[in-house]
Amino acid sequence: MSDSEDDHQGLSDENTDEVSDAEVYEDVVEIASETAMSSSQLHHIVPEEDVDTGNNSSRGASSVGRNEQQVSQKTTTDTGTEVGLATCWVCFATVEDEPTAKWLRPCHCRGTSKWVHEACLQRWIDEKQKGNSTTKVHCPQCEAEYIIVFPSGSPLVKILEGVDSWLLSISPYCAGIGFCISVYWCSWMFGFLTVVQVMGLREGTEAIDKADPLVAMIMLPTIPYMLILGRMIPWDQYLLRVWRRHGNKLPFVKHTPVAYAREPAEGGDGADTVKSGLRLFLGAMALPTMATVCGKIFFRSVKPNWQRAFLGGIFYIAVKGVVKIYYKQGQYERQANRVILDFHPREEEGEVPLVQGLEDEV
Repeated sequence: MSDSEDDHQGLSDENTDEVSDAEVYEDVVEIASETAMSSSQLHHIVPEEDVDTGNNSSRGASSVGRNEQQVSQKTTTDTGTEVGLATCWVCFATVEDEPTAKWLRPCHCRGTSKWVHEACLQRWIDEKQKGNSTTKVHCPQCEAEYIIVFPSGSPLVKILEGVDSWLLSISPYCAGIGFCISVYWCSWMFGFLTVVQVMGLREGTEAIDKADPLVAMIMLPTIPYMLILGRMIPWDQYLLRVWRRHGNKLPFVKHTPVAYAREPAEGGDGADTVKSGLRLFLGAMALPTMATVCGKIFFRSVKPNWQRAFLGGIFYIAVKGVVKIYYKQGQYERQANRVILDFHPREEEGEVPLVQGLEDEV
């Protein structure tokens, strides 16, 4: 009994060992499968990281390439400032167009317009200064003053440059003062000649000598300006308007203003402003002479000379005004009664008048 039991127990132990070995094998297989799955997952994850790394590396390489390209396209000035893709605002050339040119940034402008070729800027400054090195030049965009440094010259050149600049600065004032003095003396001379012409040579010179010098220096130059102001008074136009409005009410007037088909617009004398001004000036300057001539012709017996010239001036102005009123009234009547005719083409041209064409259509 004991031997059989021992054998049976040995067999059961062996079966137990085999079962335990089978379980261990199954556990090993499960662990291996799990390990394989995890390795496959890791295998699938790692390439994504590699792809991201590859993309990052490619992007980095492309950005580095672009940076290198930009760096390769940049030029450096003497001061070490990077110009980049600049554009000269004078000639509109870029760095690629003139890679060897020297670039400057002389003002507060920003962007590509802040750069300019030194040669272009030097030429532009020459055009602005026009030979005067003391003239300040500013940027046309930001209005910043250019910092211009000249080499040191001799003291004599600096003194002459200062004198030249001072003369240039006072030249307009000197010209204005000279012009005013010339106008004053021309006016004084015209006033003196007018007094002598109206009063006579002896009476005129005696009157000027007896007068106070200050009064003579002030009153004589005002004579031409008083003549011009008197010439500018349009008394004949006012009289003409009164005639047009109330002329038919006067019983002693035979030829009264007729009824007009229309009232024309009142204009000037048909000349431009410059010609009208010149005629007014010449008429005012000629008034003393015409007054003297008319006085000697029509008022020869009147004494003294200035009264004769005064009456001659009144006569001249009155006759001239009457003639001008008659002329203006004639022009007014012609413009008021003018008629505009239809256009009648010639028959040989083969054209049909507008009125006849409308009648044919009807």
